[in-house]
Amino acid sequence: QAGMTLFRVIYDRSDWEAVNDNGDPNVMNWSYYNSVYSSADFQNLWDVIGYLNQKGIADGVMLNFMGGGPSWMVGSTSLTPGYEAEWAEMIASLLIYARDTRHLQFGLVGPNNEPDNSSDAVLKRVLMTRDQYVTSLHLLAQLLDAHGISGLGMVGPDLAWTSTDWLSAMMNDPVVMAKLAH
Repeated sequence: QAGMTLFRVIYDRSDWEAVNDNGDPNVMNWSYYNSVYSSADFQNLWDVIGYLNQKGIADGVMLNFMGGGPSWMVGSTSLTPGYEAEWAEMIASLLIYARDTRHLQFGLVGPNNEPDNSSDAVLKRVLMTRDQYVTSLHLLAQLLDAHGISGLGMVGPDLAWTSTDWLSAMMNDPVVMAKLAH
């Protein structure tokens, strides 16, 4: 009734892949991921998106991930160099599951909230360097395309601090820019 059309649906703690699903970030172990995403931890997320879909909101649903990542992938707070593809696989697996298994509709994803915010020790983030962020988004875009989710728009760089360096680096990657919605 209020005319709102954009809803940011947050999942806090990007640590749901407690152990690596397998040794290949290009092959998703669906037995593992199905058990993760069918758990009670995810029911509220699926219910909120389902409710919005019932109200006719699909493209205006933006999934946004924040909080610390899995300890095997993220040291104390920063993404371990070389794990960009594993991070992209983890994010993509959730989006693929939501669409293909739960049949939910959404149009946007903010894959990593405040990857530059090292000052908030309580919330902990998946910190990334600018180059890791662009590489991770590139790999995520490729995984989404490979699984038929080519129309999903990305929102980023979603920074805590103002920096034009991140957007400039993103602009140099045509794969990322093809997905960037906001």
